[in-house]
Amino acid sequence: MTVKSFWAGAAISAAASAVVLSAAGQQTSVNPSFTAEQAGAGRLVFQTNCATCHGADLSGGPYAPPLAGRAFVDVWSKRSIRDLIESIRTMPPTNPRLFDDDARLNLAAHILQANGVAPSSRRLTLTSAEALVTLTTSRPALAAATPATETQSGPPSCPDVAQSQTAPNSVRRGRAVGASANEWPVYGGSSSNQRYSTLAAITSSNVNSLGGAWATRLPGGTNQTGLTMSKGLILVPTANCKVVALNAKTGEILWEFALPERPARRGVAVGNDVGLVFAVGSTGSITAINAETGRSMWTHTLTPDPAHGRPANITSAPTYARGVLLVSISGGDSGRRGGVSALDAVTGKEIWRFYVVPRPGERGSETWPDNEMWRAGGGAVWSPPAVDLELGLVYFGTGNPNGNPNGLLGQHPTKHPGPHPSHAGDLRPGTALFTASVVALDLKTGAYRWHFQLTHHDIFDMDVVTPVVLYDTTVDGRPRKGIAVLRTDGYLFLLDRVDGSPLLPIEERPVPQDPYQVTFPTQPFPVGGDQVVPNCVEPWLMPPGFKSGCYFSPLNQPNLMVPYIGTRQAPMAYSRDTGYFYMAASVNPFWATRFGIGISEPGQRSYGLISALDSRTNKIVWQQRSSYPLGHGGGMLATAGGLVFHGDADGNVRALDARTGEPRWQFQTGVGAASAPFITYELDGEQYIALAPSGSASPQGGLGSAQTPGDTVWAFKLGGRLQPVAPPPLPPLVQTFEGRGVVARTNEIVIDFTERDKDSIRPPGLRIDDYETFEPRRVEVPAGTRVTWKNTGHEPHTISVRGQTWTTGVIKPDSTGSIQFDVPGTYVFTCVSHPWQQGEITVRR
Repeated sequence: MTVKSFWAGAAISAAASAVVLSAAGQQTSVNPSFTAEQAGAGRLVFQTNCATCHGADLSGGPYAPPLAGRAFVDVWSKRSIRDLIESIRTMPPTNPRLFDDDARLNLAAHILQANGVAPSSRRLTLTSAEALVTLTTSRPALAAATPATETQSGPPSCPDVAQSQTAPNSVRRGRAVGASANEWPVYGGSSSNQRYSTLAAITSSNVNSLGGAWATRLPGGTNQTGLTMSKGLILVPTANCKVVALNAKTGEILWEFALPERPARRGVAVGNDVGLVFAVGSTGSITAINAETGRSMWTHTLTPDPAHGRPANITSAPTYARGVLLVSISGGDSGRRGGVSALDAVTGKEIWRFYVVPRPGERGSETWPDNEMWRAGGGAVWSPPAVDLELGLVYFGTGNPNGNPNGLLGQHPTKHPGPHPSHAGDLRPGTALFTASVVALDLKTGAYRWHFQLTHHDIFDMDVVTPVVLYDTTVDGRPRKGIAVLRTDGYLFLLDRVDGSPLLPIEERPVPQDPYQVTFPTQPFPVGGDQVVPNCVEPWLMPPGFKSGCYFSPLNQPNLMVPYIGTRQAPMAYSRDTGYFYMAASVNPFWATRFGIGISEPGQRSYGLISALDSRTNKIVWQQRSSYPLGHGGGMLATAGGLVFHGDADGNVRALDARTGEPRWQFQTGVGAASAPFITYELDGEQYIALAPSGSASPQGGLGSAQTPGDTVWAFKLGGRLQPVAPPPLPPLVQTFEGRGVVARTNEIVIDFTERDKDSIRPPGLRIDDYETFEPRRVEVPAGTRVTWKNTGHEPHTISVRGQTWTTGVIKPDSTGSIQFDVPGTYVFTCVSHPWQQGEITVRR
């Protein structure tokens, strides 16, 4: 999967490749200087705000490039330290200029140190302008390494870890009160992942009296965080390396626990029968905490995958079932193999581990090429598994395969430097089991039971990320145990969870082909099932110059936009009362080429959908539309009160009628609520609804915003007296150039092909000049300036200004053309023959 929503984004976005060289004469060739103190402070800032996107070890992630290693060096060795510092000014994309000057300098120092530049006694300053050419040789081991030999780093440090090693690891402030009659101990509510509650005190007829019961500010921000509730405690991990326990009735903070590293997104799990809270760190540390006292009971760190020796990468909450803790292993987009690890919940000892990509000779290895691809084969497990306790089986969805045998270190550095399936399907013929599949394993032993692959030879980023849902049904008058598996293109597959056979018919259908990428001739589809998102990109969603593509369109054209993140990640809910599945979706195009992806091009539009799908027919019952994409968010909650709940990017949380979809209630929380899962619970006879809004729309789901990250837990009940608060700044409905690279003060722009020309295995007929980029993409000049474009390509190019008659005329290879800008304003420039390529010029007085 090319991953997932982040409230604080990263220090440097994928737009880093658009940052320009400083003006001639402003760089020096000596090493940039910084102190060890700056680098240490930068590491803490990075782990708190940037590690989720860029990786705790700076190895990159699904939506952010690496900040260390060959891909980073290839781009940044051509730039200056000033460019690096300035690029951080635009980060994170959802909250530009979050970092003050000191934080930007410290982050830059940390990145330099991670790339082999040694600290000195001289501090890094805002006026530093040294070139970064030494990056090329200052970290040779990483630049030349394969995933199997990459240096392993330990878990990232956290602000409180030093103190926690010398003092009690928790701060206890009180005791929970009230008797719980209904709890929410794991991310999906129960081992079925249904996100359904039998509580029915809050109904369609009285939900209008739902108000805030309490709102508690946490000691750190949240990030797609699902709450858990057990024995009167709400438990929530924070981005600054803590687990916080709150009184579920009053919101009072009872204890805080300092973790050894930043927690994985989406929450913790509780084992009520063992009295433990389980928190998982982003690089595989696992901590068991006594739920009553808030003290550590055991810790364990997952051993690296022997295929490459790199630390685990965790992005999901764990789940707990019958004495077993299940941990989902991701990292598939950064040169790792995904999988699931099972641990003894009492001792922390690992019982078994399953890797999605098999080693040579193992089951499924025949579906991979006879090369080293398997070592970094992908197949991330992004979500908590479901468990059938009666059958003793574990179920989970898996992500896409990787497209490069060297993983991150071998990937093309342009635009999206992580290994991405659209880049190189040609390198890995075969169906690539067990990627893009649902897999069933034995809970106690990890033994394989069955699988069903939803996408063969996935080059389309069709991860199975939405948590699978277990449900019971009747088919042809016979009771059946069902499992619902949602594919990214909005099709729901309904299978028998005993053996993986279809409950409703599924057929293989022909799909468009690209022989060079070895596309598979057919793909599975539910017969008669409704697709809950449009199959092709609606033209009004695209900027000028792009072509509309569809799901399964081969990604072999320079200006193709295809649907993206339709139904992926946002958890479904299933109501036992209506028999409906409820799902949140994004209708959002992305620009997909061999050389990378663009998920938020200027002029692009998106929207969201909430759908109810009948489990008996696989048909849509109703849909509601949102102004903002929802497929990468907190998903749905269904209750026996006849309601479904969801959050939106505008800060509102909403309740809909479960049978009709009619809106029944909304409440303004003050921060973006799209990525916050709801829970419900009962204490002393009162039903509560709770969530922790994370603060912004998902940039991966479409449109970001400059909202403040969320750090508050809200709880609601009938008669609650807390009133709605002021709304946050709203995400834009149309994507702009904001955050798309540094605005450079220069009048020289390069029509650049340097990185594209490095692709030595490109398919026949691919014209590099169809894939030009502008370097820089955004410039600012005073009125009266003549702006010059230099063509470094192999064919003529002509630059024009959109909405104007101004043009450079034809610019031959290795030649220049120019346009005079006399009138202040903001202009978009494009290439006449390639109008999908855009840049921005701001002319000031």
